[in-house]
Amino acid sequence: MRQNLAEVILACAGCVVVAVVVRPVDDQAVAAPGAQRCPERGEDDERDDYRCEHFDVLWLRVRVPTLSSIEGPPATEQCDFGHSYRAAGVSERFPIAVLVSGTGTNLQALLDSVHGREVDVVAVASSAHGAQALERARARDIPAEVFARGAYADRAARDGALADWLQERGARMIVLAGYMELLGASFLARFPGAVINVHPSLLPAFPGLAAVEQALAYGVKVFGVTVHFVDEGVDSGPVILQGALELPDARTPEEVLAALRPLEHSLLPRAVVLVARGELVPDERNPRRMIAGRPSEG
Repeated sequence: MRQNLAEVILACAGCVVVAVVVRPVDDQAVAAPGAQRCPERGEDDERDDYRCEHFDVLWLRVRVPTLSSIEGPPATEQCDFGHSYRAAGVSERFPIAVLVSGTGTNLQALLDSVHGREVDVVAVASSAHGAQALERARARDIPAEVFARGAYADRAARDGALADWLQERGARMIVLAGYMELLGASFLARFPGAVINVHPSLLPAFPGLAAVEQALAYGVKVFGVTVHFVDEGVDSGPVILQGALELPDARTPEEVLAALRPLEHSLLPRAVVLVARGELVPDERNPRRMIAGRPSEG
């Protein structure tokens, strides 16, 4: 069949919600009997079935006879980020871009774990020609381009061209995965609250370049990884996730980085998913502290 059919069944409060994703709608698409077009965002909707205008996505509330009915998907979530079906617990294909400078092992971790599931990597940009990360992207048919600092009059010009390219490809979140360049305020303003970075230290200790070398020189016994939001400072944005390893006998940066790599590959995809789902909220008592959990309604 030409149609790609996926059914997701969620048991919840004594009923079953079924989301049937059929195929992108075209001019010849025929609406299923009783299906309604997607309402404007924010419009209350109590119907038992629902069809998105961009995809054949049909919501069906299947009631268990002896139990009460449940509410349908919240209207504010039906049309959020490309008409999600997040309300039924289904992974949303949230479009992200990854910025790289080197081998791209963190990019590969994202491709292997969350790409095509929780998120879609829609673009990969490198600060350097010949970066192995570019080949990793192209091997998965992901648009990849180089934005070398020397090719532009200044950093602002590079940032503008980079942001234009990323937005043209639909990126809603930017992930810095071994990206060895600073991004200016104008770039961050194009993706407000949606740029994250993975850093090989337990921030706020040892920010900036050569973090592991700094830690070794200081004589620390515990090393770590931080995934954080990017602000206009140097590795100074709010922390999303952290992990630590005791390496009391470590002597070289290569040894430490090799030990930290599996931790990076675990934490970064988890952080990407948390941000993509909108599950991070600031602590009311300390806005720099991010809490994993959906914002309370009302």
